[in-house]
Amino acid sequence: MHRPALVGFALTASMFCGLRAQDSSGPTTSAPEIQTSGTASTTVAPNLVTLTVEFSVKRRTPGEAGRANAQRAVAIRRALVALGIPSDSIVTAGYRSEMWLAPFERDTGFVATNTVVARIRDLRLIGPAIDTSLAEGATRVANVRYGASNADEPYLEALKEATRQVRRRAEAMAKAAGGHLGRLIQLTTQSRGYSEGFFQLDGVVTTGSTGTPIQAPTLEVTATVHGRWEFVRE
Repeated sequence: MHRPALVGFALTASMFCGLRAQDSSGPTTSAPEIQTSGTASTTVAPNLVTLTVEFSVKRRTPGEAGRANAQRAVAIRRALVALGIPSDSIVTAGYRSEMWLAPFERDTGFVATNTVVARIRDLRLIGPAIDTSLAEGATRVANVRYGASNADEPYLEALKEATRQVRRRAEAMAKAAGGHLGRLIQLTTQSRGYSEGFFQLDGVVTTGSTGTPIQAPTLEVTATVHGRWEFVRE
């Protein structure tokens, strides 16, 4: 499987040196420590788009509004499937029905609102999917989000670079202070910058006369590492 090329690392780091406090039941002496932290990031190309569309139907009774809404939902789903989006990738994410009364009007109505989410793995289909949804009765494109399910390898590369950065900075601090690093006390990392294997990033959607052009962004993978070493004086 082809993996996107890594674009490079953007590095930041913060450092400080101090004395580690000892437990009251332990030795009374304290050993100096060097603590550093660093962050490395790289980019990955998205391979998933999540499109969220909404539509509302107003009728005189709740039943009429619900039936009309269902017909529109079926039309949108069928049109998206005809584009090549699998039916199991199109789900209903929200539904509500409520009474509606316009200002200065005596007659009430009922509005049924539906939210449909389509997960699209062929990024070329996102523009046609938006156009098709609107043509079949969608009244609002609520969101376009890009994700990457292939980010594990880029994350590991960022994690390695952040770890090397932390070590280099700790060694530089120890040398400048007239000593060297002793044993490693602790090395930790924060959780990855995405959840459930997918990064989330809002897409930019613009409507043109020849369709809806979409420019897919690159997604950032970030790893942060914190390290603590004993400081040994020369």
